[in-house]
Amino acid sequence: AAESDAVMREVADVSAVYAPLAAACSAVYFALQNLAGVHFLYQFSLSLFFDIFRRVLLRNARLDGVTDHARRLRVVADELFRATYARIARSLRTEDRLSFALHLA
Repeated sequence: AAESDAVMREVADVSAVYAPLAAACSAVYFALQNLAGVHFLYQFSLSLFFDIFRRVLLRNARLDGVTDHARRLRVVADELFRATYARIARSLRTEDRLSFALHLA
């Protein structure tokens, strides 16, 4: 029982470390989903979100040489917002870009 309590505490501690990144992912994904309410053609899939997230994790020059775990998580979260805007904004009408940027902020 003591061992399982220790494992559960460790899981809770690790989960708490990743909670800000999870919140950022959630905010980005739901911002994409809310675009459908702006214009019916703005339909973005979970697959697209995963592709953006994967690129942020695997092809991110800002992560090169960063070894501090907390700093890496901040960079990933920041880059997720930037990469999402860069990828999605080009498919939006000009007048909708500012609104989308504010939803991501």
